Amino acid sequence: MNETYRETSGLTEAFGPDLILEDERGHEEHYRVVTEMEIDQQHYAVLRLHGDPDEEAFLFRVVPDGDGFIVEDVEDDDEWERAAEVYRQIVCRH
Repeated sequence: MNETYRETSGLTEAFGPDLILEDERGHEEHYRVVTEMEIDQQHYAVLRLHGDPDEEAFLFRVVPDGDGFIVEDVEDDDEWERAAEVYRQIVCRH
């Protein structure tokens, strides 16, 4: 599968490479942006917990919201697989 995508940087441009997100319990989690990409006009970001380069990366959907963004989990398995495949393509290219 070769998805058409483009690398983006809206989240990084708006907030820098480090983000603080709240989990479902209201606890702050510190992340570093690994990469951002757009697939079919949908923005995604791959984030890693800050401070541990060996930590697993997490894939999020990024939705514009006024002057900012909402970062949300990708719940749909097909959508997640498609975005994860694009991330693998980006990693293999670099």
